[in-house]
Amino acid sequence: MKKLFSLLLVLIITAGVCACGGSGSDETESDVPKNTDEYTTVQKTEEQVKTEEQTTAAEQVSAEEMVEHYSKLFNEYESKNNVDGENFLKHRVLFLLEMLKKSDWLGFAGHINATNPMPYRFIKDTKIKSAEIVESFDSKFVGVPPCLFKIKLNVSESLGDKIPAGENYWYVEANDNLGITLFEKCEKNSKPKDIQISDSADFCYNFSSMLGIFDTADDFNKVIKNKSDVYFLHEVYHFYSQTKVKEFKKASVQAIYDYMEKSTGITGLDYAKTGANSHDYDPVEKTYQCPGHGGNWCYWKVVREDFDKASGIYTTVIDYYSDSALFMVAKTIRYTHKKDADGTNIMLSTELLYDSKYDMAWGSV
Repeated sequence: MKKLFSLLLVLIITAGVCACGGSGSDETESDVPKNTDEYTTVQKTEEQVKTEEQTTAAEQVSAEEMVEHYSKLFNEYESKNNVDGENFLKHRVLFLLEMLKKSDWLGFAGHINATNPMPYRFIKDTKIKSAEIVESFDSKFVGVPPCLFKIKLNVSESLGDKIPAGENYWYVEANDNLGITLFEKCEKNSKPKDIQISDSADFCYNFSSMLGIFDTADDFNKVIKNKSDVYFLHEVYHFYSQTKVKEFKKASVQAIYDYMEKSTGITGLDYAKTGANSHDYDPVEKTYQCPGHGGNWCYWKVVREDFDKASGIYTTVIDYYSDSALFMVAKTIRYTHKKDADGTNIMLSTELLYDSKYDMAWGSV
């Protein structure tokens, strides 16, 4: 769960926004949460239920088999088509359409970096008459080809509403290094809009992705397995740098301890215990600093944000996905938090609303 050194890169990749500056959502997330009805726990889709009921142990396909199948097909596709230069991203989308038209669930799952192919088995029984790109959206960066496309599917048979029967439209986003980073239903005449990530949502995402907390808890000291672990303390520094000072620079470990206790209630951290295992800790100055580098992230989307003025409590619900396309939800977590007088975010509790039991997808650079 290494943190990307750039906040911008985190927001771009995890929110499904790349060089195109667009997203699959037709609504822009407001930075000021509004009160809404209580969130309803996500339930398994009809496709997932039928898949689990119909699939026996003998029919299970491993992630390794999925990757082998997908890699073979994609390599064959590349050898038959001119996929270099400006056509590369478009061909990623065309390959996805080919997998859908062929009802090749393993190829589809592999192309969107699924952690486990089995939730996507319903595509085997989804019959698609036609699939085509109907629109592409220009990149907001000079010299970067379009990476966000709108496609039209004409579905004749479907097990449920994940990919519904009839004519429907989807945003598909392609990335040269990450593959497909968005596959989301949209309207025929819709236009993509930039996603605006609120400070509260960013805090919640960083809390889970860096500290590794994806369970129900209100005392986070109880869910941390090893507070002296070098890697965990490394992520604590990233969390402090990302959510408190907004940059990665040398930090007093006491400042980190104070912030962690205030914002999360986590105590008992000790960078001195890392000893020779951590070259980033200075025992003389009692500081910690990690040079900028790449890292890992999970794929996520804000479901809703509520704010109760009377109590000052924020409620944020986030979906985490089992693929890079933000297609199949792995976990849904509700965060309860507040802000101190100085604007510091304070996490009060987390609640695991839904767990598919499949691993979350992680990206890396």
